[in-house]
Amino acid sequence: MVVGNNQPKGGDFSQVQLCSDLLMMCLLNGKERTETELNNLLMAAGFSGYKIVRAIGPRSIIEAYP
Repeated sequence: MVVGNNQPKGGDFSQVQLCSDLLMMCLLNGKERTETELNNLLMAAGFSGYKIVRAIGPRSIIEAYP
């Protein structure tokens, strides 16, 4: 999930995001990022660009280009 970017209109997915945050922190040692944080991370890693595609509910697909 990209925080603040993929909220469908008329849906409240705050509970889903909270559960996702908890799972990521406990199981994968990860975190959700805003689009700005994601951009900085991908550019620092050497990617030339990216595309965020909203998928099911609050989830999204992030395509990173070399």
